[in-house]
Amino acid sequence: MSRKEEEDNPLILDLAQRLSRVEERVGSMEKIVNILSQRLDKLEKRLDKIDSKTWAILSGTLLSIALIILSKLI
Repeated sequence: MSRKEEEDNPLILDLAQRLSRVEERVGSMEKIVNILSQRLDKLEKRLDKIDSKTWAILSGTLLSIALIILSKLI
C-alpha cells in the first residue's frame, strides 16, 4: 500500500492510533517497573542490615505469642 492509500484507509489510521496509545502505555509501564525495581533494591538493602539477633528476637516473640494462643485454645 502506498502512503496515500494508508492515509485514506480509516482502518489503518485507527490501528496506527491504537498502536501509538499502546506504545505510550508500555512506556509508562516501563517507568513504573523501574521505580518498583528501585524500591525493591532499597528494601533488600534494609533487610540486609537486620542482623541475626533481631531475627532471633522476632522469631522468639512470634513463637511465644503462638504458644500463648495455643495454650488458651487447649
